[in-house]
Amino acid sequence: MKKTMFAFLLVVCLVISASSAYGINADVNNVSSITIDPYNTEKFINSAAEAWLLQNYKEFYDIKDVHADIIRTHKAETATNYTVAISCMTKLRVASAEELPFVQGMYAEMSNMESISGVAKESIDQYVDKIDFTNEYTPLSLEIVIAVSDLSKGAGLTMYFQDGMDTTLYPIEALELDSKQMYQDGRSTVSAIVAAYKDVASYQDVVSLMGYSSYNRVAARDYAFAWVGSNVTSCYDDGSSCTVRQDRTLWNNTTYPYISSLKHNDCADFVSQSIKAGGIPVESTKWDRFNDGNNGWSWTYVPGLKSYMTGKGYWDTSTFAAANAGNILIWSDESHVALITLNDTVTHRFTAHTSDRYNYQFTNSSSYNYYTIKTT
Repeated sequence: MKKTMFAFLLVVCLVISASSAYGINADVNNVSSITIDPYNTEKFINSAAEAWLLQNYKEFYDIKDVHADIIRTHKAETATNYTVAISCMTKLRVASAEELPFVQGMYAEMSNMESISGVAKESIDQYVDKIDFTNEYTPLSLEIVIAVSDLSKGAGLTMYFQDGMDTTLYPIEALELDSKQMYQDGRSTVSAIVAAYKDVASYQDVVSLMGYSSYNRVAARDYAFAWVGSNVTSCYDDGSSCTVRQDRTLWNNTTYPYISSLKHNDCADFVSQSIKAGGIPVESTKWDRFNDGNNGWSWTYVPGLKSYMTGKGYWDTSTFAAANAGNILIWSDESHVALITLNDTVTHRFTAHTSDRYNYQFTNSSSYNYYTIKTT
């Protein structure tokens, strides 16, 4: 039996005798307070999604304001697939970045090295300093798909998560948080940093190569947060299927008016707006909203945006571990681009348009390419 199936059935056993008849009780950090009603399909599915979220994240985060909504139902040959949009607020349980398993792994690996240059040590300290650590609550959103083959028997449930484009399903196990794996990932990251920068002559070169510079990644992140819908469940219908969820009333329509020629495909437009807010300068006719047609529509078209930014030297190829808030996530087929808006080493999240995504969780996948930004 799959680990996920076992964990879910365990949750059912814990909660089936709870006193409340439906829904979620108040104490979201207490899994035994969740009540699943197997006789009401919608409540059952939403409660199952919330139960999984609490089980998976409670070791690392305090969690509040949990919401789960079925946004799509698809009947397959042997099961019914329910797509559930989940949102909540999370706050790290540790008091400092040094207590994170990933960071503890980094410093453990560094201490085991017989010789390490001062530049490498400083680069690792700089890396830790740039982790998106906060003791405030931050939003988390994701979508999972629950495939139900026999609800009447309370079994036959398989969970997946969406990649943020409503296209690819991944096993839910890919989202399961494991402190031991985070620790080992931290050790591996140190080895990669030392190998990459062992010949760098100065600390300043290390900072530049890692993409940390005068680019204001926090301003870019805050712009993205300000101009995206959150918990959007209503669809925008482009005439074929209702799959794109947006709240255009929350977009920056004054500075960047909505253009019907884009329809709902404005992911590159949104990222361009965000990184301009972070300090990337507009270049007339080259990176210039709707005035750069002779340069591959670099403001509004993902391949054109990537080509321009890498050609100018603004974007550097990066990694899942290194790319933090204000930097770039591109789908490997260049079909979509998003702004990374959190990397606290426990979860990685992006914010995007096309479907409005607000701090949506993603994982390390071959489907993504990562870039850090510098303006010096």
